[in-house]
Amino acid sequence: MKKTGKNNKGSKAGSQMSQGKNAGSGAGSPEISGKNSGKNKSADGREDKKTEVNFILLTLFVLGIFAVIFFGIKVLDKPKIVTIDELHTQNIKGELDPDQGYMYKGFSFVYANGMWFTKAVNSNENRMYSLQLHYGPRQAENITVDGDINQFAAFNGTYITFDPVGADLSHVGMAAGELSIASSTFFNKLVVAACTKNETEVCSKREIVNCENNNQNPIIYMEEATLTKIVQDGNCIRIQGNGFELARAVDKLIYTWMGIM
Repeated sequence: MKKTGKNNKGSKAGSQMSQGKNAGSGAGSPEISGKNSGKNKSADGREDKKTEVNFILLTLFVLGIFAVIFFGIKVLDKPKIVTIDELHTQNIKGELDPDQGYMYKGFSFVYANGMWFTKAVNSNENRMYSLQLHYGPRQAENITVDGDINQFAAFNGTYITFDPVGADLSHVGMAAGELSIASSTFFNKLVVAACTKNETEVCSKREIVNCENNNQNPIIYMEEATLTKIVQDGNCIRIQGNGFELARAVDKLIYTWMGIM
């Protein structure tokens, strides 16, 4: 009986030791598991960081390529400075788009710096002139002409007159200036500036000329009007229009005198 008790005690002790070992083993497992998890997290973090860096580098590389292409195109596409004569040469060869240049009844018209350029020979001097006007002949084709305005081309001088109290003197002045330059340089006309009435200080020092009070000398009257047209009224030509339309009508008159229209 006593031997049996000892054996039971030993058995209990062994059982407790076995349970202790098992418990120890069980308690140690989470610690080992925890260490493995840390290593995995660290590895995953490094991978994520590497992926992020690669993405940034790839993005910068792509942006760099686009930058090189963009600035390269800007440098390579830098327009070459071309002279008016070179544009005429290209135009005659048919190398320009219609909005850049075209041929009209044997005359070359090219567009540059907001103006239309052409060349023509002055028959009196047999000399080539370059003219620049705001509108090309195609843009002036639909302007109505009443009467014979070609007879004025033979006169060696003309008055250019305007209403000094008109509503849009800036466009009147621009159109009158364009006509004055063409008349004096290409047609060799003596141009005299005048006013239709004496109602300003400037006009007090100029001749007062209009289509009613002078029936002897050629007169060109820059007349502000709703409709754009050119009207021969005896010895007077009325250039009628509003705003830029006055310049378009003036250019129609010039092209007509040149024999282009």
